[in-house]
Amino acid sequence: MQPIMDWKLGAIYLANFLCCLIYDIIAPFYPIEAQDKGQSNLRIGVVFTLMPLVTFLMSPVVSFALRTAGRRLTFSAGNVLMVSGMQGVSMTLMGAADLFDGNAFFGMSCLSRALAGAGTACVNTVCTA
Repeated sequence: MQPIMDWKLGAIYLANFLCCLIYDIIAPFYPIEAQDKGQSNLRIGVVFTLMPLVTFLMSPVVSFALRTAGRRLTFSAGNVLMVSGMQGVSMTLMGAADLFDGNAFFGMSCLSRALAGAGTACVNTVCTA
């Protein structure tokens, strides 16, 4: 009996689902938390814009890495970056938000969104190449 879906295909579907999920996972709570930390609307917009921008800029780099490192390593690295970026924003950063002042909060937010953007570039490039 053949399985319904190959596990590799299932991993690709799950990774693409996570790519779509992390674009909007911070939308319900981040603006409220950032305004409580004294962030301006411009800084909040930068945090939301940073992930697609990094994904756009990293895609050619990831394409080169895909040819040199291979699909499996690039896909795995993308998942690690994507999940660590998502974890940084949604869990760690918001849980420890009282420990950061305005600039550190903004810096941590940008770093985690940039990591998630780099991971998304890896996963999307592997899945569509």
